[in-house]
Amino acid sequence: MKEIDHYKRFQSPYIVHLIDSQVAQQCDGSKTVYVLLPYFPLGSLRDSTSRNLLNGTFISEAECIRILIGIARGLRCLHDPSARSQDTEQNQEQDVVSMSYSDEAALLLEDTPLELDILSSANTINSNLYAHRDIKPSNILFSSDGLPVISDLGSCSKADLSINTHMQLTELQTWVSDHCTVAYTAPELLHVTLNRSIDTKVDIWSLGCTCYFMLFGISPFEREEQISGASLKYAIGTGNFSFPSQDRYSTRLLNLIKKCLQVDPAARPDINELLTLLQELQES
Repeated sequence: MKEIDHYKRFQSPYIVHLIDSQVAQQCDGSKTVYVLLPYFPLGSLRDSTSRNLLNGTFISEAECIRILIGIARGLRCLHDPSARSQDTEQNQEQDVVSMSYSDEAALLLEDTPLELDILSSANTINSNLYAHRDIKPSNILFSSDGLPVISDLGSCSKADLSINTHMQLTELQTWVSDHCTVAYTAPELLHVTLNRSIDTKVDIWSLGCTCYFMLFGISPFEREEQISGASLKYAIGTGNFSFPSQDRYSTRLLNLIKKCLQVDPAARPDINELLTLLQELQES
């Protein structure tokens, strides 16, 4: 049900919207949640990149930047509370139906665990900030007019997470294993340590990996695994990766990927800084 809450909370043209939802009580006492989301006939970013690979074609730098800006605008809605009202105003013209929970639905779910304690507001520093935590090519869909749309908010949760106990550490490791895709997951989530905070910068890392995939058809650390033989998690932990030899894409775009894939989260740009960099690239 947290996923449904997120679909209703983030009203942005760059985030998939909820059409309807329902909670059903089953005969055996279990509960089933039904969620109705839009259909995206153009498929996902993974689909379009796979088609390019099959056809021996490549995405243009301009198109890559356009898609990245759209994804970044969706992430800004999650990361920056001040941006949500702006996105809501832009989205008012869209036909969005968002079903409120009925009293009956609330009763059905009152004894259902909705999320791990580690991701609850008690363990977060700022409950207004959210992170998606599973940005990857298959979770970026295209609307009928080609707009990139972030999907699958099942992994979305409150950001600025503080890890202070071994129980929290274990819970987070289990959650990451269940909800995140290793090849696109930031090192601070894969190699969790005590007495540290995890924030929205995990999505910046994932966006850098997604950009790399758009250009080369493989994530940077899966390619590193193929080249060096190092395990995927080890490669991510060291942050070592390289670019294939090519002359299609500018050094500025490749440098932007490098900025996103800094092992130290503090060295990565935040979402507003990244949007500025992308817009400068688009205008150059």
